[in-house]
Parts: sequence; structure tokens; C-alpha cells
Amino acid sequence: MKFLMALLTLTIFTTACGTKGTMKEKVDHAKMEMTSHSKLDDVIRGEMAAIETYSQVVGKVTDQKEKRQLETFRNDHQRALATLQKYANQPVKDDAKSSGAWGTFAQAWTGGAKVFGEKTAVRALKAGEEHGLNEYEELLKEEKVSDELKEVIRTQLVPKQKDHINALNKLI
Repeated sequence: MKFLMALLTLTIFTTACGTKGTMKEKVDHAKMEMTSHSKLDDVIRGEMAAIETYSQVVGKVTDQKEKRQLETFRNDHQRALATLQKYANQPVKDDAKSSGAWGTFAQAWTGGAKVFGEKTAVRALKAGEEHGLNEYEELLKEEKVSDELKEVIRTQLVPKQKDHINALNKLI
């Protein structure tokens, strides 16, 4: 519904302002813009979910070395969140104030995993990291994402995700 309202508003606005181009071009542009916002919104929510989930697991891990490593990963996600928010426009910032459904799911899954032991919780963290990596790769495909943000994703955020996955594999 939010997408349709934004699309309608943008279409009316561009038509009223006399922007050149066909209505189909305007609608296609609006769809692309909304998709990019939605993808960035999803990635921001994913980072929020990662922070929440790591906080939960860190609180239950008994091995101090493992706990420090997981705290480092949580801090990496906090930095990634701050970085992504710098590139988000106001509608995305306003929309992505919580981790949403993904955060709830991640917390429930990790919480359930904690009942079955630390290794299961680490597997849940790894699954979340893999999901995050896929989200970053999808965001890189978006035409409306700035080249600057794509460079940050490619050179900083994706390598961290891969490092986390490799390290978590060693803990399993």
C-alpha cells in the first residue's frame, strides 16, 4: 500500500511539473526508486537484526574468547548500520527505525537455538550472516544505488560479512 501511494504521489507530481517523458517512463522510474529504497531499507533492518541477535547470543556464551569475537562482529554490524544510514535518504531512515519482522524472526530463531546449545546459536548467526551477504549482493545490482555506496559495500561491508561467515564456520 505504501508503495502504491508513493508511486501515485510521484506520478502526479512529475506530471504536474511537466517532466518530459511518457507516463510509463515515469512509472518505471518511480518503481526503480522505490525498489532501491526498499532494498536499502531491508539491508538496514538486517543490520539492526544482526546487532540484536549478536547481543542475545553474546549474553549466553560462556567461552570468553568466543564472546569477544562475537562482540567484535556485533560492533562491525553497528559500524555497518551507521555507514548505511549515512547513505539512506530520509524516507528510508524514517521507515527503518527497527529491525522489523526479520529482527523478530532472527531473535526467535537464535533464542530457540540457545536452548539447544551454543553451537546451534552460532549456526543461527552464520545463517543470518549468509542472508546479509545475499542482501548486500542484491543491493549492488540496484541501478539507483550510488557508485560511492556500492564501493563501500564491495570493499568494506561484503568482506566483513565473508570474514564473519568464515570465522563462524570455525566455531561450529
